[in-house]
This record gives sequence, structure tokens and C-alpha cells, in this order.
Amino acid sequence: MFKDKLIFAVIPAYNEAGRIKKVIDKTYDFVNQVIVVNDCSTDKTLDVIKHTKACLINLEKNSGAGFATRIGCDLAIEKGADIIITIDADGQHCPEDIPRLINELISKNCDIVFGYREKTKAMPRFKKIGNNFLIFLCKILFNVKVQDALTGFHAFTKQAYPKIRWESDRFGFILEYIYSIYKHNLNYSETKVKTIYFNKEHGMKTKDGIKAIVLLFIWKFKMPKSFIKFLKLK
Repeated sequence: MFKDKLIFAVIPAYNEAGRIKKVIDKTYDFVNQVIVVNDCSTDKTLDVIKHTKACLINLEKNSGAGFATRIGCDLAIEKGADIIITIDADGQHCPEDIPRLINELISKNCDIVFGYREKTKAMPRFKKIGNNFLIFLCKILFNVKVQDALTGFHAFTKQAYPKIRWESDRFGFILEYIYSIYKHNLNYSETKVKTIYFNKEHGMKTKDGIKAIVLLFIWKFKMPKSFIKFLKLK
């Protein structure tokens, strides 16, 4: 662990009763505190979290991964975090990769680091195609070149968080990281992380992907926020 840094992990969770405990326990090997935001799960996720040492935020209404991650990060900042890690609750990411993200963040003096997933045969084909298209759009629209536009595994500093802090409540928030880099000229880097695909249906759905594409153009051309609300894209 990085003794001179207070490191928090934020984990948004929805119906991950079967895997969340293992993720929390492993994550604690590499961070000082874990904040888990239960996004009104309908299974036993809440009960499982209560039997761990994680700091729990329990939402009584399903509010989306973006909302859950945002309030978790807000709490981490309130508690004095120097570095925040975001990691998925489904076990797709390996907490053992957390030091790699932090090393990259510190050694390259970055504002944010993306843990990018290798595009292996295990990655569902439709996810690979969708991700590649979004990568292309991010490069064309914002001149931000990343190898994984949809990763949920990030590390960023407390100084960068006010600029990174997203408004999207659902899956579009992941792309808002990239828009923030463009908008605020943030320093960013990437490091490859291990990925395990348990559930091919988990993650961004087709309709979310379409909304994400529309959001990219709205951000690029600075359309009013009322337009986002009108299209119910938040």
C-alpha cells in the first residue's frame, strides 16, 4: 500500500450478491477504505455488504451506476481520500491490478488512469464492436485516444475529481471521463488490466450505447442541458 496516500475504492453494486464480498475483501488488500453503494438491489446484495467492513451507502431507489459512483466518490473526498479507485462489483476486474493503476497515476503525474481491458476472444463480440466505435468517436470528437472507452476501472486524484465529476446518472458517465479530459485538458494514461467475463449480458445495453453516442455529440457541440433532460439521456 502507498503509505503516504489515503486510497479509497468506490464500488457501485446492483444485484451482485454472489460476487460482491470477494471483490470487497480482495480490494481491501490494496486500499485504506472501500465504499460500496448499493443501488437498490433486489437480491441479497445489501445483506452481503452489511457483513463486510466496507462503508455502505444504501439507495432506496435504483438511480444508476453513474449516480451511485458519484455519491460514493463524493463521500470518499469528504473522508479525505487522496486517490480514488473505481472498480466494478461483479468481479470482472482484479483488485490485484489496483497498484498498477496507482503506480501509473503517480509515476506519470496523471490526473486519471484508465484500466483498459484486453480485447481477447472472451470479450463478447457486440461489446468489442460497440467499444471500438466509441473509441473512434472519442478520438474524432475530442482527440482523446484510449484503448477502452467503457472501462469501469479508474484511478484519479482528489485534485482532479472536481473536474472529472460527472453529471450522467447511468452508464453514460463512463464516457464523461473522456469528455472531462477534453474539456479541462487533463493528463491521462492507461494500463492494461486482467478481465474476467462472467456475464455477457452485464454492462451497457444497446439502448444505453445509443444514448452514449448522442451524449458525445451533445457535449462536443455544447448543447443546453435542457436538451439532455428532454431526450431523457441523463
